[in-house]
Amino acid sequence: HSIALEWSDENNEGATYTIYNMFDTSVVATGVSGNNYTVSSLASNTAYTFGVEANCSADNASDMVTVAATTLIACPAPTNPAVSGITSNGATLTWSGNAASYNVYQYTGVNQAVLVQNVADTALALTGLDALTDYVYGVTAVCGNEESDTVLVTFTTECAAVELPFTETFEDTSATLQCWSMANVAYGTGLSDGAFRFQYNTNPPQYLISPELNTENNVRVSFQYKAYMSSYPESFALGYSTTNNDVESFIWLQEVTGITSTTSET
Repeated sequence: HSIALEWSDENNEGATYTIYNMFDTSVVATGVSGNNYTVSSLASNTAYTFGVEANCSADNASDMVTVAATTLIACPAPTNPAVSGITSNGATLTWSGNAASYNVYQYTGVNQAVLVQNVADTALALTGLDALTDYVYGVTAVCGNEESDTVLVTFTTECAAVELPFTETFEDTSATLQCWSMANVAYGTGLSDGAFRFQYNTNPPQYLISPELNTENNVRVSFQYKAYMSSYPESFALGYSTTNNDVESFIWLQEVTGITSTTSET
């Protein structure tokens, strides 16, 4: 790395100059003619202050002027790391940068990084991941023999499709409890004593979405339900989606209304 110095001196025409590193006032160069000099072999990403002194005669030097500058990072780290397209067994990492190539690492423990692949692109599709698992990946830029600092991304893979028959207890010990999702939930909605409780008398509707079910045929689904309070009639609807868990993609099949009984029904 280098820093180019330039100065003007109308009062000392024909003088030579001495360049100092002001960190320790050591002489960088002496007898410099002209009004510019390039200081080379500097460390990357480091702040420097240099002084310039005119040598008017053997024993007569001008006052010193100083200038500060910082060298660039030798190998800038990637920016804007992101993850998208998360499924039960894969995801896509993306980032920004101008390096010739990038190293992608998977972190399997504290400071334990395993090189996954060196790529020339700014994206990498990850495959063969485990369902419902936390992952940490790092990306570095590769610049010749140098490697940049690491940028990290973390994500959790989706649940795998649930095999049938399937029963959800909504107990803490349920292996599929984390695979349910919610949308538009109100305060008070959530798990309660081995059941999922919706806050009553709310608007807009609240949604509880099951894990993906591994089936290609017709499926019979049954629920146990009851009203929390008989004085507030409630209702629920049953729908399905074959694409994703966005509530806008669901096809609604049946609605049960006027629920007032506080005893479970099916």
